[in-house]
Amino acid sequence: MLYLVTPHNESIRDLIAKRELGLFITPFTGIRQRADETWAADNGAFTGFKATKYLRMLELLEPHAKSSLFVAVPDQVADWTTTLELYQHWNQKVAAYGYPRALVIQNGATSEVIPWDDCEAIFIGGTTDWKLGPMAAQISHVAKTKNKHLHMGRVNSLRRLMYANSIGCDSADGTFLKFGPDKNLGRLMRWIEAVHNAPQTNLFAN
Repeated sequence: MLYLVTPHNESIRDLIAKRELGLFITPFTGIRQRADETWAADNGAFTGFKATKYLRMLELLEPHAKSSLFVAVPDQVADWTTTLELYQHWNQKVAAYGYPRALVIQNGATSEVIPWDDCEAIFIGGTTDWKLGPMAAQISHVAKTKNKHLHMGRVNSLRRLMYANSIGCDSADGTFLKFGPDKNLGRLMRWIEAVHNAPQTNLFAN
């Protein structure tokens, strides 16, 4: 599983270049994309979606579209009905730039109503209780059977990272490094090593 981060310092940037971490871009961060980096992009909805900044991000990153893991299509936090409406409005615009589209699942989502044919990735959002609950896990299971990239947002502890790994996540992101990148980088890398060395688990195994 790849942990996606903002490059707060050169040590982090070096680890992104080595592909030990992935680059996570938002409409509100400076965009410095290198051709050899593994990356994905968020939509900024958690802090307040701005359409002009989002579209500008899509335009600037278009030369690197084929190397992206996903771009999160606009959503509404903890509101599945509104998220689906936003997805219907935005997903073809994102696809037109050549990006893999991530549908951000929210409280109220079920696997039966997800437009599986119109997304390449599932981004687990929603409130903390919901994203760690049975429905998000069930959707994750279906996503993996359909070969969709699976991502979990707001992963800021070893316990959460282990859980994301247990339900099949291919990537995760969090703000753990934001408030102390020099101090916390070593700790994050130890979490990642612990996940990689942990026995493989499958939440849905019999």
